[in-house]
Amino acid sequence: MTPPRAPGAKRPGKLDYREVLNKADFALFARLRALRKDLAEAEGVPAYALFTNEQLAAMVQNGARSPASLLAIDGIGEARVAKYGERFLEVLRATPDARTVAQEATP
Repeated sequence: MTPPRAPGAKRPGKLDYREVLNKADFALFARLRALRKDLAEAEGVPAYALFTNEQLAAMVQNGARSPASLLAIDGIGEARVAKYGERFLEVLRATPDARTVAQEATP
């Protein structure tokens, strides 16, 4: 039997993306999670069946803006990109990529 955790204690091995992503990236990650939740509920499947949290974080961190950039993420294949990719890319494209903004601001 697993010993009880103290209230508010994290599960071992569970990654807190607030600690990994900066504030702007975490906000985008949260929008992607909300989209994933809505689509998963509509299809009656678990959210991780669409994309894992790790894959969503990679979308944000890698500045994914195209189907090819989604395919470059470990565990994402053509079928998922074909079925869900454009919906997630819409959210990603609607948010300026911090790396691009920083490059454009540099003379």
